[in-house]
Amino acid sequence: MNKKILLFLALIIVIVLVGGYYLFNKKANGAKQQPATPASDGSSAPSSTNTAPASPLSPAGSSSENKTSEIAIKNFAFNPDKLKIKAGATVKWTNQDSVPHQIKAGSFNSDVLGTGDSFEFRFSQPGSYDYACGIHPSMKGNIIVE
Repeated sequence: MNKKILLFLALIIVIVLVGGYYLFNKKANGAKQQPATPASDGSSAPSSTNTAPASPLSPAGSSSENKTSEIAIKNFAFNPDKLKIKAGATVKWTNQDSVPHQIKAGSFNSDVLGTGDSFEFRFSQPGSYDYACGIHPSMKGNIIVE
C-alpha cells in the first residue's frame, strides 16, 4: 500500500514539474502582441502591424520619435500602477515575476507573458485606460493619456 502511495505522489510531482516547465518557459521572440480583433464599439483593435487603426489606441512602433514609459510587473503588482503620458507615447510592460501575467484592457490584450517577456503599446488618443492582469484580476493599473 505504501508503495502505491509513493508511486502516485511521484507521478503527481512529475506532472506538476512538466506542466510548470511548459508554462513558465513558453516564450515567443520579442514583444508579444495579439492580432487585430474587432472591439465592442466596432472599431479596430490593435494589431502587430505598423499602421494605425481607427481606435483610440494603436500598436507600439508606429513612430520612432515617441517616448516609451516602462511598467514593471513584480510581486504581483504593476509598478507604477498609475501612469500619466502624452498622446503618442508607448508603454512597455515587462514581467519580472517568476509566474506568468497577461495585460488585459477593453481595447488591447497581450499574450501571456513569461518571466522576462514584454508587451508594448502606443496610446494615440487622450483618455483614461484601465487594465488588469488576465490571470490575476486583482492586479490593476491605469494609464492617463493627455
